[in-house]
Amino acid sequence: MSSVGALFSVPALRQCQPEVREPARRQDSGASEAEIARPASSLAAMQRACASQLTSASQFARRRSSSKGSVGALLGDSRASSKEVPGRATRQRPQQPSQAEWLKLPAEMRDPQRCQEYAEDLLARLFQDEVAFRPRADYMDRQAELNGKMRSILVDWLIEVHTKYNMQYETLHLAINIMDRYLSLRTIQRKRLQLLGVVAMCIAAKFEEIDPPRTGEFAYITDYTYSKKEIVDFEARVLAVLNFDVVVPTPAHFLEAFLEANDGGSGVNRPLARYILEVALLDCKSLAFAPSMVTASAVALSNEFLGHRVAWPAEMTQRSRHSEKDLSPCMGALRQQLREHHAQTKLQVLQRKYKTDANHKAAELVARFVA
Repeated sequence: MSSVGALFSVPALRQCQPEVREPARRQDSGASEAEIARPASSLAAMQRACASQLTSASQFARRRSSSKGSVGALLGDSRASSKEVPGRATRQRPQQPSQAEWLKLPAEMRDPQRCQEYAEDLLARLFQDEVAFRPRADYMDRQAELNGKMRSILVDWLIEVHTKYNMQYETLHLAINIMDRYLSLRTIQRKRLQLLGVVAMCIAAKFEEIDPPRTGEFAYITDYTYSKKEIVDFEARVLAVLNFDVVVPTPAHFLEAFLEANDGGSGVNRPLARYILEVALLDCKSLAFAPSMVTASAVALSNEFLGHRVAWPAEMTQRSRHSEKDLSPCMGALRQQLREHHAQTKLQVLQRKYKTDANHKAAELVARFVA
């Protein structure tokens, strides 16, 4: 007997039914035999009804199975194929490249953090926003207690802090941009200039770094000249003045895109261009040029210092949107800044930083051309 049939057998049904107590026999002999046999006849009728329902259910299942496919497809079983279920679309999985094909791709396409699919759109947005968020080139004329020399000393110190904490290259340029934009909108006392530089670095690190230095660390590097509360309060003030427009295009944000078009971003070009850009940070005169033009001029100068046959190829004109003729004034200003920087002896942080083997001794290479 099958399991289903066994379920509806007489012993099983007896177990499922509530206990039927046999009525007590009357003492008199008037009780009939039909009344005593009534429970047995009711149990037989129930068994016949259950067997009839099982037969009907089996016939119904066979008819549905023969007309519309398997039971799994009928119930929407996920294991059923799309061919067994009418109307289900077949999803094609994208073909994965082989190991050999993957290694043939350029390095920037293999790096998911480079967002190569959106590179052109991101670069176009940088060109669009760089005009709207530029600091004033003449803001120092409005500062009663400040001058360009004080700013250079502060930037040189911020470069040392940036190097000590091994922060991203974009963090340094964004910090200087925040500081210059604030000074373009507000005047500040001389004794609070370092506080502005610390706060600008703190804000930039929060946006660019995975694990930025804590507020207490920024108070420590000032030898506790400013407390944590002063840093936090002034940070809120700076953000309010800038209308919370923090992440804006800087020369560092254009650099990687230009280096990829120039030589693939390898070799000595990167540390050399970075060195030129950091020297430009020390001088307010660099603010007269757009960030993309400063970066393009730095890359062109690095090609010139390295002896490239063509300092500004056609690919760079297309990528940077600046021709070599357009870059001529900015390149001249950067050459002059490099000469002045190598002639002075007070601001030596950049000299020490870019005389190391890790940076291909870019400072020594530049010194041979500007001396």
